[in-house]
Amino acid sequence: MLNHPIFFETDDDDDTLHIQYQTHLEDWDSVNSKIITWFSNTSVSSIHSLFTHFETAKEVWDYLAERYSSVDGANEYQLGLELHHLRFDSGQTLTDFYNKMSNLWNHLTQFEPTWTCPTDAAAFYAYRDRSRLRHFLMALPPNYEHIRASLFHRHPLPTVGQALAELRSEETRKKTWFISILNLFWPHLSGPHYNHHLSLFRVLARKICLLDLRSNTVASVDETLTLMKIVALAPSPNARGTTTVRLLLSLPLLGRFLTLLLPPLLLQMSRP
Repeated sequence: MLNHPIFFETDDDDDTLHIQYQTHLEDWDSVNSKIITWFSNTSVSSIHSLFTHFETAKEVWDYLAERYSSVDGANEYQLGLELHHLRFDSGQTLTDFYNKMSNLWNHLTQFEPTWTCPTDAAAFYAYRDRSRLRHFLMALPPNYEHIRASLFHRHPLPTVGQALAELRSEETRKKTWFISILNLFWPHLSGPHYNHHLSLFRVLARKICLLDLRSNTVASVDETLTLMKIVALAPSPNARGTTTVRLLLSLPLLGRFLTLLLPPLLLQMSRP
């Protein structure tokens, strides 16, 4: 058995193998040095100065992979934190808010797993869509609670795009209805029956507040006061009416304004 050619070795064979090994080792060492040089030339000094501790390109590669995978983890955490704290801003439209949230979702997709099984992929994407709908609706202010509850009780659940379309439609409907109410009462707020009609307007205002028809909120008290000054100094009834509609639709405390602050303002506006 030991005389079989595979096991039979001579001194010449040892020398040949040694020469081949040395040749391959020199080739490997040359390539290894080149790869480490490439890493050094494409890294900042604070990074490639650490490469001196490594003997092989494989060690350098493993170090870089571990270092920058942790950076990816930090990026994922930062994006997730920003998404968690994102809330609908008073100065935004629903579309602008959705676009900002959608941008964060798109950045987070790079950290999602790759699915080889179509069934698993479909289940994951369905779960992701539900999570996105939940994040979007939860970030809306309390005055959207009614329609938010309605959307959450749908079966099947709507997509985020469908929810956005319905929210925008509802917002437009509220504004249109509110403006039509103001247009109905506006001509009666500057005449001999001013006090009578104003008392009716107060009653209507309270009912409007109970229906919670606010669609936006004003960013600050200063902005509210500025709009009130524009209303009071407007040169024509039409200009006053347009600005008042803007004001009423933007006030965070619509009920308090309509019942306490609007009557004196309208009295001032009704004067010649």
